[in-house]
Amino acid sequence: MRTDCPEEVVEMSLLYANEAFDDTIEYSQEEKMHKVMAFIGNVELMLCMEQGSMREAMIPMFYRR
Repeated sequence: MRTDCPEEVVEMSLLYANEAFDDTIEYSQEEKMHKVMAFIGNVELMLCMEQGSMREAMIPMFYRR
């Protein structure tokens, strides 16, 4: 991770994820996967991480029941 503001990245990411993925909006499986992948990609960009490096760890968080 190479960013000057890691705490703020985490804070913004959690706030956005809480709103965007709180299950009040019904998405198709395809739409949800697209939004999840875009979210993960943007978090990786904000943290200056290699694209795709967080997918395996983060995807399961969005599909737990």
